[in-house]
Amino acid sequence: YQALLKSDRQAYHTQAALWLIEATQAIGRVGEFTPIIAEHYASAGEHLLAADWFKQAGTHARKQGATTQARAFFDRALSLIPPDSLASGNPSDLMRQWQALAGRDEVLGILGDTKARLADDVALFSLAKLINDDHLIAEAYYRQGYYLGLSGQYLLEREAYDLGLAATRRASDRRIEALILGLKVVCE
Repeated sequence: YQALLKSDRQAYHTQAALWLIEATQAIGRVGEFTPIIAEHYASAGEHLLAADWFKQAGTHARKQGATTQARAFFDRALSLIPPDSLASGNPSDLMRQWQALAGRDEVLGILGDTKARLADDVALFSLAKLINDDHLIAEAYYRQGYYLGLSGQYLLEREAYDLGLAATRRASDRRIEALILGLKVVCE
């Protein structure tokens, strides 16, 4: 392996990732191999593809109840997304960031890491504003309000819900509106 040129190694890692995807899809077990596929893409220098696969690995681990592992996968996905992708304003890069951050946000809630969860909630809100999508803004306020309520900050929780409701109405997002209304009743 060490005797191969770096460019050859990267090409072989890409081929291994593609082969793994094909082989595991054929037997319906791709979810189990997402971290290995992600590592191959990372070794190939395909950072955005690796980030996507680590994000999938995080989602799979969360569904399996492996929350600590899921957090590590979401952290890895976020670390592979270039910081300049946020500045570029590329919609696909911004959504990639949103999805990985939202996945980690959920896992942090399950793990009970309220301080880190609130930090991710703030980051999600900033990202939603950057993307300029009222659906995402409403979801960010929903997440933020929920965890403000857990920390006993009820006035801020209610304010987050009110702002989230305004965003849901602009976006005609009845699902998030119903979720926010239910939690606002509890808050009141």
